[in-house]
Amino acid sequence: MKKLLPLLFTVPLLMATKPASAFTSSITLNQPNPTFGDTIDFTSVYPKEAHGQGRNPQYPAQPNVQVSCYQGSTLVAQENATTADETRIGNGWYQGLSAQIILSQAHGLVWDGGPADCSVTLYSVSEKQGVPIFSYWAQTFFHVNGV
Repeated sequence: MKKLLPLLFTVPLLMATKPASAFTSSITLNQPNPTFGDTIDFTSVYPKEAHGQGRNPQYPAQPNVQVSCYQGSTLVAQENATTADETRIGNGWYQGLSAQIILSQAHGLVWDGGPADCSVTLYSVSEKQGVPIFSYWAQTFFHVNGV
């Protein structure tokens, strides 16, 4: 069985040397009160630095979202999705809609349909001298109801 490790991260990450902006990085769940088996997606706001990170085919050009769900301390679901649709909202900032994610067990994890607490992280990947570099832009938490 393949063992998956959750991404380790620190957020929010804002550049102190950048000029002030009317926007800040954020990620919002679009479906209130999700239940196990529901399809969800997210709206995110991010700077141009999160956009166009993928100069190599294995790294998407748009930011990604990673959803991790736990029952207690046990990881029961972990999914990644790209930003499927985006709009420039001004001054080097974008608003994007993630691809859809189904709240269910995946990748050899066991989720029995009970309630879970989840996090979603907005991140992008670039590369420097063959080493992947992860940049984390925003994170939020949400609860999933059991069936």
